[in-house]
Amino acid sequence: MSFSHIVIDEAHCISEWGYDFRPHYLLLNELIDYFFSAQVMALTATANEKTIDDIQRLLNRKLNVIDYRTIRENIFLKVLPAAESNKMELLQQILPGAGPTIIYFSSKRLCDDIHIELMASGFKGMTYHSDMNYEDRMTVQLSFHNDAIQYVCATSAFGMGINKKNIRTVIHYHVPKSKFQYVQEIGRAGRDGAPSQAVLLYHPDDLNIAYHFLEDSRLTERELQFYLDGIQLDEEKHELLAILTRRFSVNELKRILNEEKHTKYAAIEEMKNYGSRMTCLTGLLYDVEGPCQHCSVCMGDQTFDFQTPLKLLPQQDYKDYINSLFMSS
Repeated sequence: MSFSHIVIDEAHCISEWGYDFRPHYLLLNELIDYFFSAQVMALTATANEKTIDDIQRLLNRKLNVIDYRTIRENIFLKVLPAAESNKMELLQQILPGAGPTIIYFSSKRLCDDIHIELMASGFKGMTYHSDMNYEDRMTVQLSFHNDAIQYVCATSAFGMGINKKNIRTVIHYHVPKSKFQYVQEIGRAGRDGAPSQAVLLYHPDDLNIAYHFLEDSRLTERELQFYLDGIQLDEEKHELLAILTRRFSVNELKRILNEEKHTKYAAIEEMKNYGSRMTCLTGLLYDVEGPCQHCSVCMGDQTFDFQTPLKLLPQQDYKDYINSLFMSS
C-alpha cells in the first residue's frame, strides 16, 4: 500500500505518554520514514512549546507549526479547599445545578466508591475506567452522550473521543499530574460555547497520590541497567526498554529519563501552585498575565444552575449505536 498522507490525532500523547505509558508512539517515525513522500499532519488541542518540540523531534520531521491555542473563556475556573472527609458533601452541593458532569479521579477504587454513594444520594450516573470491558464502556458513553445520566465518575481513561457539546461541569476529585492534563480534561466542558465550570477539589495531601503514581510509573536508570545486564524485569518494563533502546542510545536515554523525571515533578509543583489559588487561575493555567473575568480568584466564587433534564431512552445496543454513526442522515 502507498499512503499520500499520515495524520496523527491527539499528537501530544507522543510526548506525554511515549516515554512510559505507550512507548510504541516513539516508533511512529519508522512508519513516517518508510512512507517518506507522505505528507504528515499532527493534530492536538493542547500543546505547550516543549510538546510541540517533542512532536517534531520524535517524528523526525520538521513541521509547519500552526498554533491556534486559545483560552476557553466560557469555562469558569474554581478551586475549592477540600479535605477527603468533606469532598462528598461538596459534590452533593455542586451536582444539583451542575448539568452534565464529568468527575475525574486518580483512583479506580474511589471512582467506584464515590459513584455508589452518589447513586444512594439520588443522583443518576455511571463509572468509567480501564478495568471495564468494551461493551460496558460503550454503554456509559452512549448514556452520557444522550443525557440519560447526569454524571460520569471517571479516571483519565474517559477522555479522548468524547464528542458531547453540552458538558457543563468538570470536577477533579484529585489533583491531576500536570496543568497540561488539567487543560485537556477541563476542555471537554462547554464545547458549545455556553458557560461552563471547572472545579478542582484541592487538598495538599492529594499531591502525594500524584507523586506516588509518578514514582510507580517512571523508568529508572537502575531498571535500564538491569535490562542491559539481562536481569529479568516485569513484562511491561521489558517491552518499554526494548523500544526505548531501539530508538535511543544508552547515554541519550539516561539523559532523557533524568529530564523527564524533573519535568514531571515540576508539573506537579505547578498544580500545587494552582491549588493554592493565590493569583489569577487563568494566568497560572495558561501562562498569561492576569487578572481575568472567569476565575474565582479574580471574580470571587460564583455558583451556576445548569439545568439539563435527563431523558428516558429506549434500550440501545452499543453495536446499534456504532452503526448509527455511519448511517447517512
